[in-house]
Amino acid sequence: MTTLNYANPIVLTYELIHFLYLLLLSSESLSAAIEHRKLDINATEEEQLQWLEDAGFQVVDCMYKYLDFVVFYPKK
Repeated sequence: MTTLNYANPIVLTYELIHFLYLLLLSSESLSAAIEHRKLDINATEEEQLQWLEDAGFQVVDCMYKYLDFVVFYPKK
């Protein structure tokens, strides 16, 4: 079970958006998202940062991560 830090407004906002998103999705859209997720490559943060460096990005960083959602910042 995940313990949420509701003192952090970013976490609370993400949780609320995620909950509303799932509520508003049609069953077809939810099924498509589940199928698409099966194609995702589950790699570590370090591996994905290395892929960005290997692709020629001079600056790479992980700006945000929560559970399995990550936002990377690459700059050439």
